[in-house]
Amino acid sequence: MYILRHIILLCMLALISGCATQAAYEKKIRVYVGKPIESIMAQGKIPSRQYIMPSGNKIYCFNSQYFMTMPVTVTPTQSVSTVQGKNVYTTTYGGMVMGGETVAFWCNTCFVTDKNNIILSYHLEGNNCVARSS
Repeated sequence: MYILRHIILLCMLALISGCATQAAYEKKIRVYVGKPIESIMAQGKIPSRQYIMPSGNKIYCFNSQYFMTMPVTVTPTQSVSTVQGKNVYTTTYGGMVMGGETVAFWCNTCFVTDKNNIILSYHLEGNNCVARSS
């Protein structure tokens, strides 16, 4: 049952993400290196966190997350009866409930900028830092 749940989860993730990959996501954000951080904010993206490093450089982090509840499925029940003398014994199989877990999908993308707010590098973490190839 444990393996079946994970197989269902992986299949649903594959359907949702299609051909989305982390490499495609990195390709999309790599173009910002060397540009002002304002070029990201001009697209309506607002950083969720900002840090000032001892060097004077800054870190801007953009977070995205959503949750998905896996569908609940119940295996059909089946009863088998046996007769022994005047007694009837019935055994029921199935009726197992699977699914119902909530899974979090998230991505933190952080950009390091210099004192002039020019992007120097980026860092990704999360299980959903993906994009479709263009």
